[in-house]
Amino acid sequence: MSAVAAMHPLDEELDVLRPTSTAAYLGRLLLLAAALPLVLALIPFVLLLSPLILLVLMFAAAWLAMRHPKLFAGIPRDAKFVFQLIRATRQLNKRLRASRGRFTTADYWAEVVERHASKEALIWKGVAYTYANVDHESNRVAKWALAQGLVAGDTAALLCENRPEHLFCWLGLAKIGVSCSLVSNALRGASLEHALGQCPVRLVLFDGEAVSTLAPLIEKQQRRPPAEGTQRLPFVCIDAHRTPPFATSLKLPPRADAVKPSVRATCKSSDPLLHIFTSGTTGMPKAAKLNHVRFFSAIVLPYMFGLQETDRLYCCLPMCHTAAIGALSICWWLGAPMILASKFSATSFWRECTESRATVIQYIGEICRYLTHTPSSEYDTKHCVRLAFGNGLRPEVWNCFKSRFGIAQIGEVYASTEGNANLANTEGREGAVGFISPLLSPLYPVRLVRLAPNGDLLRGPDGFCVQCTVDEPGELLGLVNQRDASRNFAGYTDRKATAARVAQNVFKRNDAWFRTGDLLRADADGFVYFVDRSGDTFRFKGENVSTAEVSAVIGAVPLVRQCIVYGVQLPNHDGRVGMAAIVLESAKANGKDASADEAHEGGKEHSKGAPASAMLSAVSTALQQQLPSHAHPRFVRLLADAAEVEQTHTFKVKKEAMQASG
Repeated sequence: MSAVAAMHPLDEELDVLRPTSTAAYLGRLLLLAAALPLVLALIPFVLLLSPLILLVLMFAAAWLAMRHPKLFAGIPRDAKFVFQLIRATRQLNKRLRASRGRFTTADYWAEVVERHASKEALIWKGVAYTYANVDHESNRVAKWALAQGLVAGDTAALLCENRPEHLFCWLGLAKIGVSCSLVSNALRGASLEHALGQCPVRLVLFDGEAVSTLAPLIEKQQRRPPAEGTQRLPFVCIDAHRTPPFATSLKLPPRADAVKPSVRATCKSSDPLLHIFTSGTTGMPKAAKLNHVRFFSAIVLPYMFGLQETDRLYCCLPMCHTAAIGALSICWWLGAPMILASKFSATSFWRECTESRATVIQYIGEICRYLTHTPSSEYDTKHCVRLAFGNGLRPEVWNCFKSRFGIAQIGEVYASTEGNANLANTEGREGAVGFISPLLSPLYPVRLVRLAPNGDLLRGPDGFCVQCTVDEPGELLGLVNQRDASRNFAGYTDRKATAARVAQNVFKRNDAWFRTGDLLRADADGFVYFVDRSGDTFRFKGENVSTAEVSAVIGAVPLVRQCIVYGVQLPNHDGRVGMAAIVLESAKANGKDASADEAHEGGKEHSKGAPASAMLSAVSTALQQQLPSHAHPRFVRLLADAAEVEQTHTFKVKKEAMQASG
């Protein structure tokens, strides 16, 4: 049994999700707000009776303001955050209470269709589908799935590119209580086989683009007999004209009535809606459970960033990723359309935004950097995008992206597929991923804690963890409470992987905290900044080196198109030595490695010619001006072009492959 299950009976406690701690805190806050006018009205009478009280109050207020000026300055920000959170949480709580913990995504969708049936829900390649259209198509999938013998509690896998059928399939399955494992078409070989084995799937749905991906795997499986008492997994192709010999075609009924709620009567709010795989930057992807509550909870973002029903959201992210799935929930809540791109294209991005009249865009990973490196175009400012939100906008790209493309508001968030320690930068503070306030601790318990040199949580003499001070990097933790909808951690299909992400006895006996695996720091104002993945940070000469920090400095050099920093091991040396893999902005590189020690001497001429020499000189200057010597990379690898940088389908760099090559 996992650590979470042992302390908070996972399967039982989540039958009815009760956001107890949040509700209690909000209740106290509202009570205080109601009592405040009465207290203020009594103050003049009290002061008339005793002028001494006035002096005491003035002295106390002055003392607090001097001792904690940042705390007082952050009150308007924190109050706004609490107010918006109350509005969003109230919607969730109302549905959880009314359904006694059985509110599902299918119920949410039924509400949406009732409110917005005639509005545009999805636009793909210029074709618009209303909410009623999507409802009809997903009903057809639901009816077909029932005919295949699928029942509530089953799981099906889906490999499909960005297209309307992706939504039709998993939504139709959700209507009968079947969860869907969203597998990326980008996976190959052992990674694909591993992903399909992470969930007990009854069948696999795939589109024509996935045939070449699946064929080698099927051929391999057909060479070995199935295990005794089992049958081969059925494969169903969405595109009938591209159905391979190992699969059958998806034959949907021409029409279907709405699915009766009784078909999914056994489903709970805590049941998985989707299984979404982690990016796999540090190993095989893990299947994270995204339950119905988590999907609905995405409605908090419209409150935080001011999205309206008149907005039009452009999404080019893979539909198998949490960010795109969350964007669907946002659009449903508003009754707004999602403009779905088949894939991300830096050259056509702003043209598509302009032609589709998008007002909101979503980004992740390196997308914003790629856009800033495209040639200038009339579409750079011709669009009407006012808000860009997502996660992974690097500090050195922030200003350039915002000013060049005329984006009025950046909504950077810190979030993960499975985590409960999510943050939002609602104030537009450059480079910040959100904020942590002492005033909000009871409402939103997240903490930054110190790490030991071996990566374990550092514990004090009392055996509990030590919180970070201002600007001190530490790992972000989120309190796990399986009875609280906002603190729930559903985990992975792999119980060992789930247990590994939960720390116990962190600040008191028997508490449990989700480990994000990310290093962040908080400034004196409470704003939080991403530092690095804890596994990416390495030690050199006894000092910790943040690869993200070094990448930001080198990436800001004008001649650098992209920079990836990582630690490599050298014979007879302790720890790791820094290496920077760099793609030049101009001429293609030949991929040869250059010693950074030579660059520190002024940058000798390499086979790269003038661009490489000028770049090395500029990088050396930037490093000397902004970072201590132990953080300077000792080696530089010049890459021919960005295609040499292996990435996940969510635009995250796979550093393991680069480290393996030395």
